[in-house]
Amino acid sequence: MTVDGNGNIYSKFSPFGAQTANETIYKYTPDLAAVTARDVSSLLAGGNTVVRDIVISSNSLFVVSSTGTANQLLVQRYTTGLVSENVSSTFTGIISPLAVGVGVAASPDGAVFIGLTSATASGNYLLLKYDPNLNLISSTTFAGASGSVDQPFGMAVLNSTAAYVTGASFGNNPGDYDATTHLAVVSGLLAPISAATTFTSVDSNTVTVAWGSNGNAAG
Repeated sequence: MTVDGNGNIYSKFSPFGAQTANETIYKYTPDLAAVTARDVSSLLAGGNTVVRDIVISSNSLFVVSSTGTANQLLVQRYTTGLVSENVSSTFTGIISPLAVGVGVAASPDGAVFIGLTSATASGNYLLLKYDPNLNLISSTTFAGASGSVDQPFGMAVLNSTAAYVTGASFGNNPGDYDATTHLAVVSGLLAPISAATTFTSVDSNTVTVAWGSNGNAAG
């Protein structure tokens, strides 16, 4: 779900399981009156394409999908009236968001940040930064607290130089995972992680909290 500068609300619907409904984006007024709906199924490339998230940036709506092509991401730009602007970009080398998570957010200067799981960097977090025309500006990968797959679930962008990525970092054993929040500082290109907070799940009854900055324990 995302909101534009006038308070209009946009949400997406993806069919689940045996449902036959199409991929659809809905627009509502701030009072939740329905404005319009857009079936985007015919505009998505490849079979089994699923809309994963949407975000408003630079007066456009950006739609992030996983395509029927293995390990591929599709990003498309629409007007706030839900009309395709025929601007899109693809990125390969991800673990499908159908299997893991995805985070999407926009910065005040119009950049679009997407958090994913890398298929080529040991399942680490992958952060992509696009300009409003969907040119890939930069990308970076970074490891979570555990030794297996890192799954982003949400993102918040402070400005064009700082983005927070929150998610789960899974270990090699069932039930072994950490809930993590990372701060990525951006200066032109995405820079290495400068700070991280980790909530470590030890067992069903014990939760410990560890704070870190630049790899150093802070208490």
